[in-house]
Amino acid sequence: IKIQKVVEAGLAAPECTKALVSAIAWLPPTDSQPWIQNALSCKDTRLNYIAICLYSIRRENPGDVLAKYLLRDAFRQDEKLHARCLRLLGEIKRRDLRSTLSHAAESENESASFWANWSASLLGDKKAVHQLEPHLFKTSVYQERAMQVVFRVVPVSQARQWIAQLATDPQHGRAAIKAAGIAGDPYVIDGLIEKMKDPTHARLAGEAFTLITGIDLEQNRLNSGAPPDYLATPNDDAHDPMVAMDEDEYLAWPNAALVAARWQQIAGQWTKGQRYLLGKEINTRNLLEHLQTAFQRQRHAAAMELALLDTSHVLTNTRSKVSQA
Repeated sequence: IKIQKVVEAGLAAPECTKALVSAIAWLPPTDSQPWIQNALSCKDTRLNYIAICLYSIRRENPGDVLAKYLLRDAFRQDEKLHARCLRLLGEIKRRDLRSTLSHAAESENESASFWANWSASLLGDKKAVHQLEPHLFKTSVYQERAMQVVFRVVPVSQARQWIAQLATDPQHGRAAIKAAGIAGDPYVIDGLIEKMKDPTHARLAGEAFTLITGIDLEQNRLNSGAPPDYLATPNDDAHDPMVAMDEDEYLAWPNAALVAARWQQIAGQWTKGQRYLLGKEINTRNLLEHLQTAFQRQRHAAAMELALLDTSHVLTNTRSKVSQA
């Protein structure tokens, strides 16, 4: 009854849906599962959507109901529900439903098309990876999700070309730096060090450097304080309309000179043209280790690498609690 009251309040404020789903997901399964099962079988697609989101967060298999939602027009007409089902299919690797992705991938609905190709990519479909490429060069909610897949799958030579292309467009400056970290090719390190000199992108470039090399800036004393003229947001100025959190708020400020000096000493330890994650070769053993020991955004990278490397491996939800067993 308590869950239902919270859900009713959440449905009255659609902008709270994400928070609502997260709240229910953190409840013990014994408390939430009866409500979830009822939500799966009811005729309200809003509740169906919330239930599927919960299975997605927990990376659990909803069983036959996923096929029903993907195959019946009554459910496919709800665009949010349809897209989330397509996404869940890839997250939990439901190969038995792979045939449903082909039709959705050609949909005029961008959300359905994207998530169908995204899931097919996680199932090892190289053609689907190429269908994600146009999203690399469009500023949208799908750009970074496409990068997280494409730059891990395409040949390094192709990744270099696209990173350079992104870097030439000012509106894609951040995307180019993120793509460099994802691609994992030490070839980009010199360029990242140059970006560390620009306060706008310095911290993001530092994160990409660490993602490739595994060298933590703070632990290795390669960091510095914020520039004297740097104005953090949000701040205490009541007249400043900018209230959004800085996307790089918790990233270290790199000292470009110190990083450059260190890199000059150790660059020979890495092979340009080979991909690395946190300084190590990308293989199952290293990725499983990263999932247990790395920071959250690094764990997300490891989870994506592992899901793409092993097309039977469920995409680990790195926002969940790490098992200490």
